[in-house]
Amino acid sequence: MKKLLALLLCLIMALSCVCVAHADDEKVTLKVWMAGHIRYSSIYASAAEHPWFQAWAERTGVNVEWIEPPLGADVNQAYNLMISSGELPDLIFHADIVNNAASHLANGIIIPLNDYLDEYCPNLVAVMEKYPIVKKAYSTDDGQFFCFPSLQEPSTYMGIAVNKTWMEECGYTEAPRTIDELTSMFIAFKEKYNAIPFSMAKSAKNVLMSTYGITDPYDFFCDRDQVVHLTAYEEGYRKVLQLLNGWYEQGILDPDFATTDASTMAAKAGAGELGAYASSYTVLPDVQAATPEGEFNWTAIPYPLENADDEYAYFQTNSILQGIGTAITTACKDVEAACRFMDYLYSEEGQIFTNYGYNQVKDADDGVGYYLDADGNPQYSTEYLTGPEGMGEYARRVSPAIVGSCPGIKLAAASRGRNSQIMRDAEDIWRQGSEEAWWVMPRLGASEEEAEEYADLNSVISTYCGEMYIKFITGEVDIDTQWDEYIATLQKMNVERMIAIKQAQLDRFNAR
Repeated sequence: MKKLLALLLCLIMALSCVCVAHADDEKVTLKVWMAGHIRYSSIYASAAEHPWFQAWAERTGVNVEWIEPPLGADVNQAYNLMISSGELPDLIFHADIVNNAASHLANGIIIPLNDYLDEYCPNLVAVMEKYPIVKKAYSTDDGQFFCFPSLQEPSTYMGIAVNKTWMEECGYTEAPRTIDELTSMFIAFKEKYNAIPFSMAKSAKNVLMSTYGITDPYDFFCDRDQVVHLTAYEEGYRKVLQLLNGWYEQGILDPDFATTDASTMAAKAGAGELGAYASSYTVLPDVQAATPEGEFNWTAIPYPLENADDEYAYFQTNSILQGIGTAITTACKDVEAACRFMDYLYSEEGQIFTNYGYNQVKDADDGVGYYLDADGNPQYSTEYLTGPEGMGEYARRVSPAIVGSCPGIKLAAASRGRNSQIMRDAEDIWRQGSEEAWWVMPRLGASEEEAEEYADLNSVISTYCGEMYIKFITGEVDIDTQWDEYIATLQKMNVERMIAIKQAQLDRFNAR
């Protein structure tokens, strides 16, 4: 009997090995088309070569054929040719998936995922339970959820930084909190140091918009009552322009504000030619590097308010909704495998894999990668953060998702872990009051007709608003006497129709 049992056990084991080998031989192969949002390193030129993409396939038990346009090719043209050819891959990663989801569903290019989420995508479902707006934002008006989205935990990354030594020498023991206090400090900088009091990066003009209850000059926002507004058509925008025009005429605002970039601004700050600036926290280390040794003393200050008891309206933050997604096409023969392949990136392990890379090392001094600290939390290794080839290059090697856009979710904690202490301090200061901010405008879906009409209107209106922004600030166009003419011009350009399109989209979004 024992011999028989042993024989049977050996037979079972042999059959198991055969079955595993057979399963391995017949791994599902997924064709994945992607381009335009991945950032490769100097040593890996494509997904097929990159260890991170190989590890993703291995961890999910599939074979992957990565399809990318040749280097230097027109990505959008390649994408359009692929769509029009009818020869679809299994998965498509591209911004157009989000921009034209309803059309792609109606035309039989991609499939809705509603019937697969609960069974095959538990990790994505968990993320959507934490951030309910995600499911609404990546669903069509009739409720079809259409992609695996690229997400990014919200974090505040931009604001005003000031030379703390100058601030204290001018009698400011605490940071200014209102626009009037800020203006007074800038005037003191100009008089005492004969320097440019304030500069701002082109992308940082929004920092002052919150003061007047608005957001990006050419963007929409909705108020507490879910009414849509276009910043460039608002009275608050006129107040911002009046403020900046006044600063420009007083010599407070950098005369090169329209063309200045972060590196120029950092050099001016480090050389003592600048008292304050608005930009990303990434500029602070550059200012430190440009400042003579031992003299760096810059600090972030809170977003200014019009009146001390005002509420904050808007913060310059990363939106969790990145507007890029991966869809399963109608050509996919194994939707379950495709779902499980994508869903892995939203799991706890997959989030570490995405945000810290494929290369786990023993400790902080064991090469380029990440290690687990005593509490089991991932941390970047010393060489990763400070090595000679630069953190950006190392990031591209261990996970292109860190520096590019990729399915899954970018973690605020991971981003913070790559920042220097002065950047972390700035973020903490700029976030003060962000929990009170009421501004929100989700990414909205549009019908084909709406999208075409909106694009035509937006092309003309945004160009005009961009030109007038500079002219109002420099005084080439007088804001006090010609504001009404500006508003009338926007009305002739059908700005109110453009706002109505956005309002209709928001109403449908809220009804989902």
